[in-house]
Amino acid sequence: MRRHIIDIKSEYEKNGYFIVNNIINKDQIKDLKLFIASLPPKLLVPFSKEAWGYGNCLGLDEFKVISQNSKILQTLKNILSDDFEFNHLMVNRKAPWIGPEVEYHQEVFNSKTFAPGALIDELTAKWCQIYISLDSEKSSNGGLRVITNSHLLGQIKSEDMVNQNYSHKRRVPVDILSEVVNSNDCELKDLDLQAGDCLFFSPLLVHGSPSNGTASERVSIVLQAKSKRFLPNNSIFEKEVAYRNSFIINSILKNKKEIDANIKNKYSDFKSK
Repeated sequence: MRRHIIDIKSEYEKNGYFIVNNIINKDQIKDLKLFIASLPPKLLVPFSKEAWGYGNCLGLDEFKVISQNSKILQTLKNILSDDFEFNHLMVNRKAPWIGPEVEYHQEVFNSKTFAPGALIDELTAKWCQIYISLDSEKSSNGGLRVITNSHLLGQIKSEDMVNQNYSHKRRVPVDILSEVVNSNDCELKDLDLQAGDCLFFSPLLVHGSPSNGTASERVSIVLQAKSKRFLPNNSIFEKEVAYRNSFIINSILKNKKEIDANIKNKYSDFKSK
């Protein structure tokens, strides 16, 4: 057993992630997907009625099959070597044909929101992301992609953005992303997870996903585990929330000015002569 624990932790630290296959079975997947379909969405794919997200579902009994799953808890114990708890449990749904892409990022980009006051070394040692696929994944349906060995680079430079749902996000800038992917030690990799597989990954691992270009939905569950010993700095949290909200508003106002300036000539190139 001791050897198994060492193997899990060493592989996680070496690769930046660790995969456990079939962490939940077909019946559990079916029940979860039926329940998720009954939930009122909190986020829709823009300009559609298709669900995208459902908020923090950690407190719902139906998700205890995940949050109390013995395989997940044991693997986390091996990786974190500390008492831990879950910050949140989110459901991500990529709708057929229009499920949006997710920008390439590191979880540490937003540590002032989920771990205000934590240092990078503390985040690396005491935080872990957990991703469970409820559908078989591939690049065509928006499956998760990682950049191997990117966790060894430390925190990478990020840039602010607003996504399709007017949420503030941070992504790896294009030039830096290209530099990382083209380096000798890093590679963009489609994980091609199967339904029921579970990915444990470092907050420093660069990851993202393309849009769903298939006729079937692609659903996943994401949790975050953290050390119980961590005490958040609420002052940092409040300042970060204010910054993120301000960035959204300012970006929308800037875009509105640009739209107002160009709207009259928007389709002039198509006018018959």
